[in-house]
Amino acid sequence: MATLSMAFSVLEHAEQFSEIGRWHAIADFWTAEEILEELNSFEETYHTPFQLDAGAICHFDGILHSETK
Repeated sequence: MATLSMAFSVLEHAEQFSEIGRWHAIADFWTAEEILEELNSFEETYHTPFQLDAGAICHFDGILHSETK
């Protein structure tokens, strides 16, 4: 199950890498609560829980890459 801690890790990662790729979009326009909502929505839809912060970060990396295609 996604946690607020995971959401904060995604947000922290986005802030650290806001100059790389499109991570600034996450850092500038998403809140931790919105990130958690997205993570929970993914888990419910695909019945795949996030086990680690890295998985949550990778999920958002995938969102960013899908938006650039």
